[in-house]
Amino acid sequence: MPYLNLNYGSNPSLMIISLRNNFVVDIRILGGISTSLLFSVFEAWMVNEHFSRGFSSLSLSDTFSKATFGNGLVAIFSGLLANWLVEHHGVSSPFLAAIGFFATAAMVIILTWKENYGNTSENVNTFQSLFQALNVIIKDSHVLAIGAVQSLYEASMYIFVFLWGPFLESKHDILNNSDLPF
Repeated sequence: MPYLNLNYGSNPSLMIISLRNNFVVDIRILGGISTSLLFSVFEAWMVNEHFSRGFSSLSLSDTFSKATFGNGLVAIFSGLLANWLVEHHGVSSPFLAAIGFFATAAMVIILTWKENYGNTSENVNTFQSLFQALNVIIKDSHVLAIGAVQSLYEASMYIFVFLWGPFLESKHDILNNSDLPF
């Protein structure tokens, strides 16, 4: 899993480079891959590490609660830093600064995380594993419902991301003569 987490860090960096070279399609593809990794890989790594180190299943909820709180704090401070960077160095500076944070995260991941190969005691191939997952989805309506809700939510977010720029451009006052920040 560290390699998937490294992929999460490298994709936004490639997106930033693509943005500076006007490769819009690359940005959308890399952004989609990164979002999928963000919502699955880190949590899967956390659950695996939690149980492989022998921690209680009761403390897993507490760990995720603390992680969510920490993510909120990081988001607030990142927003403040991005605002300061824009004011002092221009609108693309937060994106360029992000590459440094991604590189730092990559080094921490490389140096401190171990690869998770899953449960190697069972001899299950990829198709058997996918079939087992499909059976769980079919048999448990709660799993199907949460998957559908998450998929629909993500789809609406992607529609917003794809359409907000063109919408703002269409509503931008031409007489204003100011450039939009994208």
